[in-house]
Formats: sequence, structure tokens, C-alpha cells
Amino acid sequence: MPLDPIPIRTVVRGACPHDCPDTCAMLISVEDGRAVEVRGAPDHPPTSGTLCTKVARYLERTYSDQRVLHPMRRVGKKGEGRFERISWDEALDTIVERFGAIAASPDGPQAIGANSPLALPPRHDSQPLATRPCQETSPAPAADPCPYCCRPH
Repeated sequence: MPLDPIPIRTVVRGACPHDCPDTCAMLISVEDGRAVEVRGAPDHPPTSGTLCTKVARYLERTYSDQRVLHPMRRVGKKGEGRFERISWDEALDTIVERFGAIAASPDGPQAIGANSPLALPPRHDSQPLATRPCQETSPAPAADPCPYCCRPH
């Protein structure tokens, strides 16, 4: 009678997917193609093997039966928790339509992802004053920075 095979556990090195300055190094234990443990790498100088609360519970969220795996559209009022599944094409079309409307609004494209460095308008310090996007024709006083680059010019 054959014995049950002993699962083989391997440890894979990885990096935290969150966008914080520590860029935590992680050790992920994998059995049969499934992560079974996530821990910090003790040889990572900034954290010495410590993981933040979000990442320490990463497996709970990754394998949760509540995890969203398909695009969904809200069908009730906000906060009711009522959604319907939609196709990837419909989801992407909806995003393109909404982003296009925001970009065309008076707030402009910088209103999309306003907390992202990618949402900041390009620097224009090297442009002649008359051609800057802010339409300044003379340098702003030091106490009044340009609304586009947040620096006096």
C-alpha cells in the first residue's frame, strides 16, 4: 500500500506589491503551487523581517471567498453592496468613457489619480514665460507658487 506523498514546501523570495518606501522583502512558502505562508525576510535591512499589518494578512485576502475575481458594476445605491458581473470589455469601455469625461472636464486629466505623482502636470520651468501652461507672463511672487508646478517662477 503506497504512502501518502509528503508535500514539498519551497520558499520563494518576493517583494511587497504595495507602493511604500520600505519595499519589503518577503519569503513565501509554497506547497503544491499554493502559497501557505508569507513572512518578512530577516536579511532585509529596512525591516529586519517585519511585515506591516496589510501584508502579514496577505494570504487571507488572496484566498478569501470574498475576493473579487471578475469586473463588477454597482446596481444599487452606494453602500448597499449590490453588484452585477460584467465582461472585461464592458468594464474597460466604462473606464475609458469615465476617464475621458473627467479629462475633458474643467478639472482636466490631472483630476484622475490626483494623489499619484503621475497625475502631476509636467514641469515647465524651462519654457518661456509666455508659453507656460499657466499663462503667466511674469514671474509669480515667491509667496504665490504656480498652480501647475507648485513652484515660483
